[in-house]
Amino acid sequence: MKTYIYFVRGQGGSATSGGVDQMAAEVAKWNDVHVKTFDWSSWQEIVTDVNAHASEAAVRLACGYSLGANAMTWVLGGVSSQGKHALGIQHCHFDFVAFVDPTSLSIITPLSQNTLKQGIHFKSHSLDFVGHGVIPLAGFIPSKLLIVDTYAPHLMLDWDPAIQKQILDAFKTAMK
Repeated sequence: MKTYIYFVRGQGGSATSGGVDQMAAEVAKWNDVHVKTFDWSSWQEIVTDVNAHASEAAVRLACGYSLGANAMTWVLGGVSSQGKHALGIQHCHFDFVAFVDPTSLSIITPLSQNTLKQGIHFKSHSLDFVGHGVIPLAGFIPSKLLIVDTYAPHLMLDWDPAIQKQILDAFKTAMK
C-alpha cells in the first residue's frame, strides 16, 4: 500500500522550521514512501495533491509545525476567513497527523473524524508569545488526539529529539 507523508513548515519556512526539514529528510530514506514538504502558505497545494490521490488505498500521514500545524487543520477541514470559505480534502482521510504547537495567532479549524483517524498535539506552555493554540474537536473523538504538554520554547519544538522520535514512531506504527 502506498504511503504519502506531508510535512508542513511554519512561518519563516526552513529558517524557522529546520527540524521539520530534518524529519522529512529522515523519512525520505524509508522504503515505499512519498514525502513532500510544504510551507504553511501552500496548504491548498496539499489539498490538491491529496485529492488527486483520494481514490487510492493509501496511508496518509502528516506533521505540521507552528503555523504549519494550523495549516494542517485547514487541509483537513477547510478554513473560513473574511466571509470566504476554502475547502479542505474531500473523500479521503489522514491516518495520523502530528500537530506541533499550532499558533493561537491564526485560525485553527476543528478536527473531524471524517478526515482524521488519529493524531497527536504537542502543546507548549512556554513563555513564548507564539504557539499555545488549542485544537477544537467538533465531532472528533477526544481519545483519538493525544495531547502532549511541553514547556520547551516554541522555536525549538521541531528540533526536540524526543518529539521527533514520538512523531516518527507514530508514523511507523500507522504504516503497519
